[in-house]
Formats: sequence, structure tokens, C-alpha cells
Amino acid sequence: MSKILIILFLTFPLVIFSQISEKIKKKADSILISITQERVFDEIFQYNCIESATLIQNTYWYDCADLTHKQKRILKKEIKHANEISYEMVYDCTLLDTMQGLVKIRLNENGSLIRKSGIPNKENIDDLLSLKISKKKAKEIAENDGFSPGLKPWTIYLTYESQANNSKQYYWKIVNTIILGDKLGCNAKGEILYINAQTGEDRSKSSWETAHTQ
Repeated sequence: MSKILIILFLTFPLVIFSQISEKIKKKADSILISITQERVFDEIFQYNCIESATLIQNTYWYDCADLTHKQKRILKKEIKHANEISYEMVYDCTLLDTMQGLVKIRLNENGSLIRKSGIPNKENIDDLLSLKISKKKAKEIAENDGFSPGLKPWTIYLTYESQANNSKQYYWKIVNTIILGDKLGCNAKGEILYINAQTGEDRSKSSWETAHTQ
């Protein structure tokens, strides 16, 4: 009997406190399905438990994290005393190639929607399904265009926005780093290349920089 009690004591906190409940996950699934339709959801979206998390007082407790006993105790205490708990479900899109973390759905502890990103409405799901330029192809286009390699590996991700006064579309956003900045990351600078993810055209550039230190 004592061995059974010990096993329950060790495993029960991990199930209850370090994982997002199936009820919350299904609610997030239903929001995405209402936008994409169930067939599309099943075909091209995958739940990303590594990036999905429970948020308590600005601390992320990731769904797949293998918590230590000490961390479990801390999490249990935070849940008990937290004024607000929310959950962020993250989904990868496997269209063309895997786009990690494309969709994020934030819910409160009652399962009510706080915000969503990546696929904000039904209107742009058709745009997503018509993409023809993969992340790998976008990188090749940037290299052929002579986009500067910079001082760090490029950051490449899919974004839904408007460029050059056009209507919103999906773009591959490729970011380089030209100046690293100081130890805190301040005064860093770089460039951004936008590539239309449907045509590979409509390429435009902008720049970025981090805040200056005083």
C-alpha cells in the first residue's frame, strides 16, 4: 500500500499541474476548426506541446516539460495563489514544409478566448491553402537576391500583413543582423526582406533596430 501511495504522490502532480487539460486543448482546437474546417485542421495542423504553455504571473510552464519535484511544488503553489491563469496553445502548420508555431491561441482558465494569431479569421485560410513558396524556397530567393547573410543565422517566419499599400497577404519575413549591439542586445541593427508566399514576388525591404541605451 505504501508503494502505491508513493507512486501516486510522485506522478499525480505531473498530470494535474504541468500539462494543459484536454478540455482546454479541445476548446482551442474548436476555435481553429471553426476557422479552417475540420478536414483542413486534421490535414495540416499539429499541436506543438513544446511551445504550448500554462501562463502564471508571466511565467511559462511548457506543456511537455519534464518538471523536477521542486518545480512541481513551485507550480502547485503558484496555481493555488495565482490571481490569473491563462493557456497558450501553439500549432505547427505542415503545409509545404513545417512552419513551427504558426498559430497561437490564448485562452483564460475558463476556456474563453483572449487572443489568437497566425490565422485570425476565415477570410485568410484560402490564402494559406494557396501558398506555393516554401520556407526553403524563400531562403533560396533571398540568397539569389543577394540579401546580406549578416552576422547571425537568418530568422525566417511566415507573417500575414500588407506591404506597399497592398491588401493583407502571407509573406515570408526574413531577418538578418548587421550590427550585434552591446551585451544586452541594445543598439543592434539589421534588415528585413519580405517575400510574397504565393508568388515569390512583391519583394520589399525594411530595417530594424533595438532600443538605444541611455
